[in-house]
Amino acid sequence: MESDYYPAGAYTDQSAPYNEVEVPIKEWNCEVQVTIGNTLSIGTQNYTCEDDEGGVYYDTDNVNWNDEYRNGHFSIMEMLDELKKYVQGEMEGLRKFVKTGTANAGEWDRWYHLTNLLEDCQGWQEVELEVTKE
Repeated sequence: MESDYYPAGAYTDQSAPYNEVEVPIKEWNCEVQVTIGNTLSIGTQNYTCEDDEGGVYYDTDNVNWNDEYRNGHFSIMEMLDELKKYVQGEMEGLRKFVKTGTANAGEWDRWYHLTNLLEDCQGWQEVELEVTKE
C-alpha cells in the first residue's frame, strides 16, 4: 500500500534517501603506529672543544643524543601522562554536575570530549626513539 506522503512509486524504493537504513557503527581493533618528529635544542656537556685555524670546533661524536634528550625534555609518553592528569582534573571539576544530572549542555559536551580524550591517551607504547644531531 502506497503512503500519501511519498512520491509515486517511492514507497517501496529502498534506494530513496528517506527509505535508507542507517548502518550501525561497528568497532574494530586496529594497531596504530604514528611517526612524529620535532627539531629542538638539546643541551649537553659531553663534548670536546678544539681550536683550529678556522675557529673553534666542537666534537660531539661521543654524545648519546637519545640520553641527552631523555635527560632534558619530556618524552611523548611523559607528555601523554601529563595530559591524562590534566584531563582527569578537569573531569573531577565536572563530575558533581554530571553525577547529579545538573550539567548543562556545554558541560555535557565538555565531559564527553574529555572522556574521549582520556580514552585516546590510554594504551600507547614507545616503540622507537631516535635522536640525531643535525
